Amino acid sequence: MTRPGDEPPQIPDHRLSHVIGRGSYGEVWLAENVMGAGRAVKVVRRDTFQSARPYEREYSAIRRYEPVSRKADGLVQVLHAGRMDEAGLFYYVMELADCAPETGVNETAGGGVYAPRTLAADLRRAGRLPVGDCIAIAVSLAGALTSLHAAGLAHRDIKPSNIIFVNGRAKLADIGLVSELGESRSFVGTEGYIPPEGPGTPGADLYSLGRVLYEAVTGFEQTRYPELPGDWIAQDEAGAMEFFEVVLRACEGDPGRRYQSGADMMADLALLQGGRSVRRVRQLEARVVVLKRWGIVALGLVALTGAGAWLAQWQARKERQLREQQAVLVYEQALTSARAGVHSEAADARQTMLESARLANRFRPGTLGPRNAAIAALARPGLAARREFRDHSGRTDGGGASAFSPDFRLMTEVDGEGRVTVRRVADGGEVCRMKEPLDPKWHSLDFSPDNRWLIGQTGEQELRVWSLAEAARSFTIVREAWWQVASFSPDSGSLAVVWHDGVATVHDLASGRELRAFEVMPRPDDLRVPTFAPCHVFAPDSGRIATGVRFLGSPDGGAVREIGRVMVHDVVTGERLHEAELATGVDGIDWCPQGEWVALAMGDAAVRRWQPGADRVQDWLEHDSRALSVDFHPSGEWVVTSSWDSTTRIWNVSGGPPLIRLNGWGSGSFFSADGTELLHHDASRGLRTVYGFETSPVCRQLAVMRAPGSNLSSSAMLDAAMDGDGTLAVAGRDGLWLLREGGRGLESAGRESACVRYAADGLWSGTRNGVVVRPRSDVASDGPVAWAEGMAVDHLGVSADGKRAVFSTARWEVRVWKDGKVWEVPDGIDFAHVAISPDGRWAVGGGRAVLTRVWDLDAMVVAADLPGEGAWVHVAFSGDGRKMAAGDARGLRVYEVPGFRLLWESRHREPGGFAVRPAFSADSRMVAATMEMRQPWLLDAGTGEELARLDHPFAEGITQLCFSPDSRRLAVLGTRSSVFLWDLAGLRAELDQLGLVW
Repeated sequence: MTRPGDEPPQIPDHRLSHVIGRGSYGEVWLAENVMGAGRAVKVVRRDTFQSARPYEREYSAIRRYEPVSRKADGLVQVLHAGRMDEAGLFYYVMELADCAPETGVNETAGGGVYAPRTLAADLRRAGRLPVGDCIAIAVSLAGALTSLHAAGLAHRDIKPSNIIFVNGRAKLADIGLVSELGESRSFVGTEGYIPPEGPGTPGADLYSLGRVLYEAVTGFEQTRYPELPGDWIAQDEAGAMEFFEVVLRACEGDPGRRYQSGADMMADLALLQGGRSVRRVRQLEARVVVLKRWGIVALGLVALTGAGAWLAQWQARKERQLREQQAVLVYEQALTSARAGVHSEAADARQTMLESARLANRFRPGTLGPRNAAIAALARPGLAARREFRDHSGRTDGGGASAFSPDFRLMTEVDGEGRVTVRRVADGGEVCRMKEPLDPKWHSLDFSPDNRWLIGQTGEQELRVWSLAEAARSFTIVREAWWQVASFSPDSGSLAVVWHDGVATVHDLASGRELRAFEVMPRPDDLRVPTFAPCHVFAPDSGRIATGVRFLGSPDGGAVREIGRVMVHDVVTGERLHEAELATGVDGIDWCPQGEWVALAMGDAAVRRWQPGADRVQDWLEHDSRALSVDFHPSGEWVVTSSWDSTTRIWNVSGGPPLIRLNGWGSGSFFSADGTELLHHDASRGLRTVYGFETSPVCRQLAVMRAPGSNLSSSAMLDAAMDGDGTLAVAGRDGLWLLREGGRGLESAGRESACVRYAADGLWSGTRNGVVVRPRSDVASDGPVAWAEGMAVDHLGVSADGKRAVFSTARWEVRVWKDGKVWEVPDGIDFAHVAISPDGRWAVGGGRAVLTRVWDLDAMVVAADLPGEGAWVHVAFSGDGRKMAAGDARGLRVYEVPGFRLLWESRHREPGGFAVRPAFSADSRMVAATMEMRQPWLLDAGTGEELARLDHPFAEGITQLCFSPDSRRLAVLGTRSSVFLWDLAGLRAELDQLGLVW
């Protein structure tokens, strides 16, 4: 199809062979990428448009279509799009269709004659397709239209030649006519496939699809619609007639009688796939219409009228049954899709899960399944592509030709001669130009955190620092060794540079003078160092620098191999504070936002963490090949890494599998300073993409806890309590910790504690040496032991007025504090967990065996023994004191108080395993319980009815639950030393907006 004079444009990383198709506003070229894979490249030229506006409109539509194309299997995927304004064109790279069978050649640009396999080609060859194939095509394309329309786009030109096959699956192609729904533009499309009302709406696309399916199943041209093949009736082609019912509804001339959405069409197709009849419903409708329309002779009138009434009733009943069956099928499919997203690593998993949950809720409104699926989706972060940029230097080795400022507001552009222009990201407008060009061999650039400074290499041994506020002002840093890496301090006051001779220098940016120099790479005689590659970064406090290195050496006198080292220096004195030897080199490094430990991207595919002062690093995250970079989210909850395995992954700091995986790697991906965006560098495609990053609106994960000098893995959290001002107190083996309202990190508040409770007079904590009471005015202070001195307090309950308390010791003995003294309770041996009623009247102990015992603290007698079925019983009282809960390895039981009559029970979903931990909301309306080991459930405290399951993508074993005093928040303590803080009020609001009313 290449015409004389057609010259292939120079598309980065692709070799174009010849034109294989011409469509709306451009031509499609057969191409081969640098990896040898076949691709289709569409080129849209400015000179084919009368003005710039429609040209830009087409480009805008492709930008909107590109992320949608990755959501539906029935849409041809756009793998990359770019602009070449100097050549007057834009282009986009797509999947290549399968070869048409008659060509019999491979799919690469060098493979000989190529013709794409389209539905039109299949129909020319086969005449018509089997009904099963038609249903498969219909399902794929109806699903594609569902995603397209959900994104506010319409295809506008669905016809057989625009349906291709990729790996045997039907997909919508020729996306050049894709536009926004309802967009006003010229009347486009193909005659015969356009409905009476015109193109550009969901109904119009479905009409076009119906016409295509008519051709596919009958083998007739669409102009013969609704004519049927004669052999269908002769051969009793029941399957074809059933499918034809779907075609008829799609091709309705009246938009109101047509399918209203792709999902509606898929529901009928699901009936066919399940062996159910759509045709029967249509036939019954037709018969009733005939009986109503035509008069019957007098003798048969009564009988036929009766028959008509019976038939109408029977038809209505059958239609209702079919619709109910259809609803069940669609509900189950949508719910399965939503639940599958829990373990998905796709960037759009959250949005896909929410869409599936909403669809399921349409068929079963208000049920638990869609609600719980939506909660799991809302607990995840969301990622959505916003803007895409090419590396202007054309480098594919990770060079930073497009450096972005930390807030993603500014970026650099480098021309072929190394001249640097700083532009605004939002509109591409020029901010300033640097007078001195970069060294042509190096295009590394970096912005300071406050956007005031820019650094770049202007010579082999020269680093230039430009002032962006005064573009004419700059200074150079020169040394008799080439520089390897440089980084700004968080306060933008200093610049640290590591040179190839193993020396680091620190410079004052305001004056340009060198402040100090220190050695980061000693070279003992037994180490040979032919290569030296450092990475380093300032700590958040700007007072320390962490440096990781990789080099070749033979520390044991054997073969030369790659080894590494990590060290921390004091910025002011240059003193080396800490260091650790590593088995392999370090390519990327970053401090956690709290400045307590360092993450290391290492050569053996691992990303490890190191706490300065420890002599060993800890395993943490794992890639499939060499890890290259690591960067923390400002909240400390997420971390992004890249690797030679050609992936960039977003992880939760608690570990586990990655939550989001992006293809491609480069000089590194990192979060914006405010954490709302992510920059992803794909060097193989020469692209930098800015994604919107939205943290969960309903669930926060707090930082991993540790005590100064402790090993991270030794941390454990045992208990928690929330105060009315929003302060969360957490007791653990490393001490007592506080999280203030709106804070990001946990602050230490004293000695190791096993349990903690708020009461009227302050914060109570149980320690190895008794109970400490801190006044509310100073809960961070570590005061003296108030009572039970010398006793190891494991569990604690305090009355609302703080006048009575119950606790269990390390020997599982129950004691009571009242009237200023500690008392033994009768038969209080062998009880590990305790609770006290808010009024101080009742105490309850959960035994290591199956027994739950209740004491009357007024009379100091046993009030009740409540048998159970499982060991290690956990207990709690409701806020109003009228209910008591006991959870064990078999389930949860709730009793009335007083009397202790069983109100209801719920069985454990993992019987015999993890004991159920209960916690009542302060208003006593809900009880949270670990009915599954990694997932708290919310239950109605009065009936036991399940309200919701709080599923988090990185859920871990749960040690404790606690509500805030206003019942609006729930803290979940995990076995991997993390705290998940659920905003229950916000969760209900989010569910209400989704139509999933709680």
